[in-house]
Amino acid sequence: MKIEVHIKDKQFAINCGDGLQKVKWLGDVAIFRHSHFYSQINSTTKGIKLENGEMVDLNAIISSTLAENTHVWVVLKEDLEAMGMDAKQQQQQHKRPITAVSRRK
Repeated sequence: MKIEVHIKDKQFAINCGDGLQKVKWLGDVAIFRHSHFYSQINSTTKGIKLENGEMVDLNAIISSTLAENTHVWVVLKEDLEAMGMDAKQQQQQHKRPITAVSRRK
């Protein structure tokens, strides 16, 4: 299973194998790759959002939440600040169920 992960101005195709990792793992891998190939990111994954802006639960399992080749965007601390959200508001976003993404096999 492959997911297209956007972070800052870069995009990485991340192979997730069977996709049994948590969604947060996608952000962690993207931060590592961006830091390795471009510039260091001194932040952790604060959220993952879909193209429509809907936040994905970081603790959800990739394969049961995202379809193959889905594009997602990593939300960093500075992104939350730019969106005018604090950590509590961001956590509440994750409590809403994702209904926009269907899983394809």
